[in-house]
Amino acid sequence: MDKKARIAAAEKALFALLAEVVAIDLRRRSVASVKALMGTPFDFNNPVPTREESLLSALAARPIDAALRQAIRFVGEFLFAELKSTDAMLKVAERVCARSRDHSGRQLSVVDHAWDGIGEGADVWLA
Repeated sequence: MDKKARIAAAEKALFALLAEVVAIDLRRRSVASVKALMGTPFDFNNPVPTREESLLSALAARPIDAALRQAIRFVGEFLFAELKSTDAMLKVAERVCARSRDHSGRQLSVVDHAWDGIGEGADVWLA
């Protein structure tokens, strides 16, 4: 498979993953209580969890959602390895998210958070 085909496959996967994440978010929000939407206060006495600790916690609480978001991160890591540029990754993300007429902003936000920290040297994705 050539580079263009690999990028196209990554775009197709990213589009499918984002559609599922948005669907889960919309279902969760439609049945969530006001208290759940407010979240829990931050505890300054506890250290901030690592990315791995946060992922394990999310996988235990919301396994499908967390797995989808981790797969989106994998696509980002794949794209960086192929494109060698977060600017090029952004163009891919914008192109993919633009396909969703109603949820492009929400999808781009999901990508932004999932891809945080991907890159190397001075070229690192920052959410």
